[in-house]
Amino acid sequence: MKYLASVCFILLCLGKISGQTIHLNNQRKIVFVCPPCGCDGDTVFYDKPGFCASCGAALYPIYSDMVNENKAKSPQQKTVAILVFPGVELIDFTGPWEVFGATDMKVFSVAKTDTAFTCSPGLNIKPDFSFSNCPQPDILLIPGGGVDPGDSVTVNWIKLISQKTEHTVSVCTGAYYLGASGLLNNLKATTFYPAIADFSKKYPLVNIIDSMRFVDNGHIITSAGLTSGIDAAFHIVSIYKGEAETQRLANLLEYNWSIKSKYVRGKLADKYLTGVLNLFTPFEHTLKRYEGNEREWLIEIDLKTALTQSEIEKLINLQATQMEKWNTTNKKNQWTVTDKGAKCFFSISINKRSGNEYSVLIKAKK
Repeated sequence: MKYLASVCFILLCLGKISGQTIHLNNQRKIVFVCPPCGCDGDTVFYDKPGFCASCGAALYPIYSDMVNENKAKSPQQKTVAILVFPGVELIDFTGPWEVFGATDMKVFSVAKTDTAFTCSPGLNIKPDFSFSNCPQPDILLIPGGGVDPGDSVTVNWIKLISQKTEHTVSVCTGAYYLGASGLLNNLKATTFYPAIADFSKKYPLVNIIDSMRFVDNGHIITSAGLTSGIDAAFHIVSIYKGEAETQRLANLLEYNWSIKSKYVRGKLADKYLTGVLNLFTPFEHTLKRYEGNEREWLIEIDLKTALTQSEIEKLINLQATQMEKWNTTNKKNQWTVTDKGAKCFFSISINKRSGNEYSVLIKAKK
């Protein structure tokens, strides 16, 4: 008891200076700093909440004796080379670029030469590197657009650079380059839905599928059309950063990302009807309804033409039986086809309104 009393007396004395008790926690001044991002404001202390004068980020509070640095466990910075070429589809590579860049990966563009060219639909860009001086990346991304799988220089470069990549990824019709390189032989893959039939003919050794937004074979990853590349990019980020950090990043970018994406273009029932819609191109028409899901789809069109109803039906039947290769049924303007074991029914009804105006209703149902 005497020992305990002595300790308490000493602590009490140490805590008193000039008649005032010092609370050790209150000695540490709270200041406001920029979330460490590499800007000049990372080392600046502010007395009040607000925004960083250098980068504009909202300040957060820390104690003044702390070092303002990010100590979250982070893997080594990865490098991403994005192949670009004349006519490359803009969203195929800019979407993934944003995702990779937002997660602190080092992203750069590479092309056959470093000459400027025009993307689709119209942006002019100048590549960062050419094939001759491109550093070895951890990840190679190959977008679609104006692809030329007969370009042996590009195809051979992809084969060479992919020997040391951790992941080689295609977006949309960029899969044609991988098909030509042989890197997809005996693997599952996907591409832009309207290109799947052609791709299958050109590269019969590839198991091409339309039921997934992206296909991960480990080293080689392929994604479907256009915005599917964004999902493939998030998937790659999740490999390195984990799902939780990837979800946080997706929310920050205001993107509705899911580890198991529910949207797959090749699954929607309207895929059977795109050819039929081409019939109305030469006529004055307005699309009134375009809605459905994986099992059924409904299209309503207001059509204006001098053709008779019988003449319109002949065109539709020709498209259905010879172009789409649907099978006729015992009902007028109704057809059927079996796709992957599932039977699909199609019907088209034409109703005359007045004069040269018609209402066309197109239905697909599994």
